Amino acid sequence: MILFCEINKTEQEHVMINSCLLKMISDYSRTQELELWIDKSHYQHFLFKPVGINIKYTTVVKPEKSNKLRWLWKIVSEIFIISNIILSALLKNVHLIFFSSLSPVGNWYLSFISSITPGRLKFVITMHGELTLASKTQHDKQIEGIYGRLLRNSFSRRNANVRYLLLNAVIRKNVIAKNLLNEDQIIYIEHPYMFSQTNNVITRKDNLPIIFGHLGVAKLDKHSEKFFRLAERFKDYVLNGTVQFIVVGQVLDDMNPFLNDYVLYQKSNEFISKEQYSIKASTLSYSVFFYDEDTYAFTSSGALLDSISYSTPILALKVETFNILFSLENGDPGFLVDNYDEMCLLVEKLISKPHSEYINLVNSIEERKKFFTVEAQYSVLKTQLDNFLYNHGSFS
Repeated sequence: MILFCEINKTEQEHVMINSCLLKMISDYSRTQELELWIDKSHYQHFLFKPVGINIKYTTVVKPEKSNKLRWLWKIVSEIFIISNIILSALLKNVHLIFFSSLSPVGNWYLSFISSITPGRLKFVITMHGELTLASKTQHDKQIEGIYGRLLRNSFSRRNANVRYLLLNAVIRKNVIAKNLLNEDQIIYIEHPYMFSQTNNVITRKDNLPIIFGHLGVAKLDKHSEKFFRLAERFKDYVLNGTVQFIVVGQVLDDMNPFLNDYVLYQKSNEFISKEQYSIKASTLSYSVFFYDEDTYAFTSSGALLDSISYSTPILALKVETFNILFSLENGDPGFLVDNYDEMCLLVEKLISKPHSEYINLVNSIEERKKFFTVEAQYSVLKTQLDNFLYNHGSFS
């Protein structure tokens, strides 16, 4: 029996990756029972829902900004749920507990409790942006420093019955280089994605206005201020209707000093709905990224996968994540530049003379979808899970 647990997220947060992971674990558990522990508000948005499984709906506390008591209640609640999951697993014939995410405190608690559970019980924990906290020794906020220390302490336990699932090869390389995890503690795949069939229709997106988009949350960590600078640089084209610059996603408060009237963005500081995100993302001619090597050194970019999903050519800096994507076969899915100034020259060129081979860029994006499908990444995951479970005594 396998337990799939998402006891950290609510509503639409991480819905895409969690849907993909559930599909993969469901496929892996075809010859045995699968039980799901999840918050109902989260599961209702899933893109894949297996049939014939037992579902344990669990109330996950949603934190509120600046509400310390609620954050504390979330932590206590998560520890309580983890304890219930393990107790349930010990009373049943469970061999694997798969967590699609945990908070840093949840990770720390599980690293402790897993060290005293029977060896037949194996754990896989999917890691996301919290790895960035673990990679730093200095933080702007005290709580981030605490989370970072808890994660590093968790990793240092080196429990033989625990594996950490990382979501691309770049993260794996950086985690090992930082001595956060040993190679034998890691399982990794490329971030899978469920591509909608409606996004596979190849259409030209460089008709006027040419729309340059920033996909995902705009914040300093992603160097999103450069997108606003870029729009101001081409304000004359914006004002005459030739060009639009759009942020498809939330704009965080740290962007306030850089906001201007040449970028269309959601004025409220709320998450954009999935429906609105899809509508806006599907209109883009190009997606623009100013990530540097540190931006996604320890977490994968959902926005990059969204760009691929919507068949939108990519404009980005030459960093490892994009170099790998562009190195895949069948042409370039956009353009890479060395710095901000080169990005300005590229945008000017695309405005003055729309790319004559735009359709080839779109076709290249379409080809890359094959690499990130659930089916393609499942075989990679299955091999590693087999090695972890069968070669380490979980299954007889």
